[in-house]
This record gives sequence, C-alpha cells and structure tokens, in this order.
Amino acid sequence: MRHLDPRLLQEVGDILGTKQPLSEHYYAAEISAGSFNFYRGAIDLSGPLNPSKTVLYRLNLATQTTEGFLDFYDEQKYFIAPVLSWQISDRTKITFSGEYQVRPQKFAQQGLPAEGTVLPNPNGQIPRDRNLSEPYSTNDASALRVGYDLEHRFSDNWQLRSAFGFTSTQRYKVWIGADTLEDDKRTLTR
Repeated sequence: MRHLDPRLLQEVGDILGTKQPLSEHYYAAEISAGSFNFYRGAIDLSGPLNPSKTVLYRLNLATQTTEGFLDFYDEQKYFIAPVLSWQISDRTKITFSGEYQVRPQKFAQQGLPAEGTVLPNPNGQIPRDRNLSEPYSTNDASALRVGYDLEHRFSDNWQLRSAFGFTSTQRYKVWIGADTLEDDKRTLTR
C-alpha cells in the first residue's frame, strides 16, 4: 500500500483550510502593518505531545484590524483553529479539529451617486471617503466549525473511515443604504 508524503498531506490541509499537526516541533509568528491602520498578527504552533509522537497538535491564532479610507469604517478579525491527532495504533488514527472566527465590522457603503463623483453636480464634488451609511451600521459575522476524522485500516485493501463535521454561522447586519439622488442633486434617499 502506498502512503502519501506527509508534506503533501500538509499542503492539502492548507488548501482545505485546516493545517494538520506535524510530527516535529514547529513555531511561527507573523506580524504585518499597512495603510489605514492595518495590523495583523498570526501564530502557528505544532508538534508532538508525547515522546512516541502518537499524539500531535496544531494551533493557529490570528487577529487583524483595519480602518479603510471610508468614514466610520473599521473591521476586526479574530481566528483560532486547534487540531489534535492521535495515532491509536499503526492502523487506527483519529483527528479532532475546530475553528472559530469572528468578524465585527462597521458597514461600508455600497457606492456614491454618479453626480458629484464622476459626473458634474452644481452642489460640488462628493468626497470619495464619504460613507452614506450611519456610524452605527454594522455587519458582524461569526463561524464555528468542529469535527473529527477516524480511520482504521483492516488491510492494505480495506479501510473504514468515519468523519463528522458541524458548522454554525451567524450574521448580524444593520445597514442604511443610499437609494436615489433627488432632482435637486442634493437630497439622497436612503
């Protein structure tokens, strides 16, 4: 029976969004900053929890914040993803994984009227950073995912696999949006 290279399994896990535990200790941290008060920090930890390396863990944590160029806009993101893998025997393995992310966000506008931005308006230009929503507008979201993956090989040709996943998402949205610009080119209905 051919076994997949652990590095390939890691790459597949990264593509699917769940980084798998590693049999060697691994520690990484990332910090970045940018325009509009953008800050991001991330930590990735992995390794064995016992000397025989049959119990492995992986923990990913990340946080991010940005304000953007629009009035009233700011957004944060918080993320945690633990994974625990137990090689029960040479033929049986179980992996438990979870992921929780929350994104509180002040809502950004859906656009500005053409008159006053790209077309002339007798009342003048509308600043590009103008947010036509309200400061209390929000678009908060959160998601929780948990699951397990159990594998048992009876032989090189027979294998039993049981997997379970549960996902719950929530969104809370309060939005005031622009509709039409009245004939006076000054009054915007929302």
